[in-house]
Amino acid sequence: MKFILVSRQDTPSQKWHIQQLREVAQKLQLEFRLINPSTTRVTEGLINPGDVIYWRSAKLEENYPSADQRTVFLLGAKHRGAYIINPSLINRPYLTFKSVQQAYIKNYFSHLINFIPTYLVADERELYLLIKKGWLNYPFIAKLNKGAQGKGSYLITRQDEIKQLSDLKAYIFQNFIPNDGDYRVMVVGGVAVAMMKRVRTKHPFLNNAAQGGEVYPVESSLKPFLGRLASRLATDLDLMIAGIDLIYHQEEKRWYFLEVNTVNQWQHLQVITPFNIAEKIVLAAREISKCRDSNSSLYRKVESYYWSNLEFISPEKQAHFLIRQYLWFGNKDVKNHPTLRRLYPDNLEEMERLVKGYLAQPELFWKEVVGIHPFRWPVIKKYPWLGAYNKIFFTLLFSHHLYGLKSEEVLSLLDKKLIRRYLDRLAAHPEELFILSSRGIDFIFLSRFFFPKIVKFDSESLLQLKKVKLSNPTLQEHLVSEFYLLAHAVINASLFYAQPIKVEVQLYLKIIRRLEELITSHFVQMSLDQKLEFLVACRLLNYSSHLEDVILNEAQYSISPFGCYLVDKYNSWSGRQQLTDLDGSEHRNILYLMAITKPSFGL
Repeated sequence: MKFILVSRQDTPSQKWHIQQLREVAQKLQLEFRLINPSTTRVTEGLINPGDVIYWRSAKLEENYPSADQRTVFLLGAKHRGAYIINPSLINRPYLTFKSVQQAYIKNYFSHLINFIPTYLVADERELYLLIKKGWLNYPFIAKLNKGAQGKGSYLITRQDEIKQLSDLKAYIFQNFIPNDGDYRVMVVGGVAVAMMKRVRTKHPFLNNAAQGGEVYPVESSLKPFLGRLASRLATDLDLMIAGIDLIYHQEEKRWYFLEVNTVNQWQHLQVITPFNIAEKIVLAAREISKCRDSNSSLYRKVESYYWSNLEFISPEKQAHFLIRQYLWFGNKDVKNHPTLRRLYPDNLEEMERLVKGYLAQPELFWKEVVGIHPFRWPVIKKYPWLGAYNKIFFTLLFSHHLYGLKSEEVLSLLDKKLIRRYLDRLAAHPEELFILSSRGIDFIFLSRFFFPKIVKFDSESLLQLKKVKLSNPTLQEHLVSEFYLLAHAVINASLFYAQPIKVEVQLYLKIIRRLEELITSHFVQMSLDQKLEFLVACRLLNYSSHLEDVILNEAQYSISPFGCYLVDKYNSWSGRQQLTDLDGSEHRNILYLMAITKPSFGL
């Protein structure tokens, strides 16, 4: 692999970034080449299949639109088989404009983050009209649509200050957001690897480090939220490497998207980052190059990518991955991982503290039950404690699996009457169990495990749930509900991969065949996650499905363009676009690793 950097080297910052990347490439014994498309053509021998191109900046011909020239160069390189680190530079060539970025957030991502209303004007008359209508209020921000590092930005506090703007068409205008700093999150290979808070010191309104702002580590409580948000935005915008800037409105108490940087500067971020960021970039590029090599094992590539990036995904996803490493793969070393120790205590005192905390705020788990399926909201309101109880059950279960923790004392904190009431209602209203799907069946099975004397459940009734009639469901809602309800029944029968299924085997084989029927009849409506979870359920029962080869073949062609992990590329399932980053893809990828191996049940 050859690492090709397209960059100017006019400023000290540009030279510093070039040197950082060059030194790492040499350390890793990779060929490094610095080029500029204004002086170098894409000719045979310069760029070859397997090369990785990282476009940062270039001297472009003044009479040729920069976005067009960049696109032509990168398309030529892609045609020769090179990997382009940020495909958006081809697919969305005008994403470098701040106005376009805010438009993308408004139109496609406003469910994730607030956009800043952004205005373009042709002349002073249009700008004064925005002020007159109250769409812009003093003070407001004027900044170059193509500016960087805070250059060309102004805080307009009164009308006469507008005169300092030489060409109004080159600027965007936004209302000022009261803040105590802003946040830069650096995303590399589908995961947020570093972040900082920038706080203005000398400048009256700019927080940019390039304008004298101070940089600080982000408080730990914010990191999971900012990291997941930034990684989702970056991957959804087709960016393998990006700097996502976010800001918190102190008066509205809401987060806003500031901008995305396709030419991300990390010189100041490096100061507070304990690892070499340039090395992370080059290693990710090398992994991408390897991932495109069809001669090597996809299993090993996916496994290696998750292990090398595990520390950067959310604690909950780390735990999900590690627990299955322990139970399915028999990896005993992971039980001492600090994330597992923190989330699944090995002592009663800490466990009791956690459980009391969960019971104190049951509403925190409502969204966890609903997930990305809003049709569950009306039902979860009838079971307000179900999410908190499931959280407690899973915490107790995995602490038992990992450390042998006995749970009798902690179980006394739970309301047995409430459990009975929920179980009775679920039995009387199968349509509600159907909608709650995996969350409902988890509650039933785990209640039975922890309170065997009070829970009686007819497992045979599961196969009758396919006859449940919902009011105006979409096909996807029906498929999601039935699939995960039945799949989780099988998984629960193994106590979440802790033991072989030896009771009611014939019933669970019938469930497997029903799942097989669902996928066969609705293959493109089912997500890759569902298909892989089906194969895992097959493994639990040693069942050989005719779907195995076609599902694994789909997985082979579902590699993310941003790293060595699987995304859902080929199905019409609407939720697939929400799960394109490494954190959001963890469930799919650990299922893939499990689907092609036999369970060890932690032995």
